Amino acid sequence: MEQIPFFLIARILLGLAAGFWLVRKMRGFIRKLAVGLMPVRYRVSERSFHLQTRLSASLAFFMAFCVALAVFLGLGKVERAARQHPWIEKEESTYSRHEPQSQTMEILSTEPVYPAPESGSTAQDSLPAEEIQPPQDETGQPRSYDVSGGYYAQLFAFQQEERAWAQQRYWEKRLSYPVLVAIAPGTRGPYKVLVGPFRQKQDARAYLRQQKLQGFPRNDEGLRLYED
Repeated sequence: MEQIPFFLIARILLGLAAGFWLVRKMRGFIRKLAVGLMPVRYRVSERSFHLQTRLSASLAFFMAFCVALAVFLGLGKVERAARQHPWIEKEESTYSRHEPQSQTMEILSTEPVYPAPESGSTAQDSLPAEEIQPPQDETGQPRSYDVSGGYYAQLFAFQQEERAWAQQRYWEKRLSYPVLVAIAPGTRGPYKVLVGPFRQKQDARAYLRQQKLQGFPRNDEGLRLYED
């Protein structure tokens, strides 16, 4: 038997509690509303009290149901938003300086050992061929380049670069536009996760609304993009 989720039960109970609490606070208003809705001929009749009681009870239950439904749907929307971003913070509250990871260098011997030359070969032939190694980035980080222009939809801003790349890999499989990582030095949360580029700012805002993403459009001022 499938178990009912705890959050679903909590949404139902909170909705009912809020509905009945609000109706209890509005008893006087509900009675006045019931009297106002009654036809004039019933207000002066002997059945006026019974009709007023029934109408007040009906209005109270209807208002309680509406409030409970609104609370239930509102908490459901909050739950879906929490599941969409389960472990990612939108922006960290404190600023900590990002220290680059220390790199260990391998100490090589200053006197290389070469094999003895074979018979019929010169000493120069016995030396190993020099291999040309491709240049590597000393910092071990992706290369950055200037932004070529346009507008972007910013989704997140982090103080740690690793978290920005984790979010970029998550969203690039789910969105139709490219998901990029940019750095804006001197800002709180310098590592930005962007979607774009777009030709106009309105296009970025419309894309956020279409995909139901929480973010804002921005230009490329002060940004440098990273190559993964």
